[in-house]
Amino acid sequence: MRNPNNDDISVQIFDIIPDGCLNGRFINLQTGEVYNEIARKLWPDTDGLDGIYNNSYIDSDGTWLSVLVITSLTNKKFQFEWFDKHNGNQDWTGEGWYIKQNQIALKYWK
Repeated sequence: MRNPNNDDISVQIFDIIPDGCLNGRFINLQTGEVYNEIARKLWPDTDGLDGIYNNSYIDSDGTWLSVLVITSLTNKKFQFEWFDKHNGNQDWTGEGWYIKQNQIALKYWK
């Protein structure tokens, strides 16, 4: 995972919903606008954050569909990777940390 040194970076908070879904709010640091993101876990069907999620988010350009892959790096730190649902290209990558039992804060970049 590279260390971002550009303007294409953002921050997000995900609430972990009891059914395993993630409900997020992210800010576009270039515009200051706050948007919504939803991720529904596809695999594995187990507790824990690791897995593959169907994901959609809304920004000023519309609604976007992606696949979100979350991988544990430590017991409190995770890697996040978003892949375009239509062409499979990686759009974003990031790192997240538990800030409460059911909440994760993350930074991510292009």
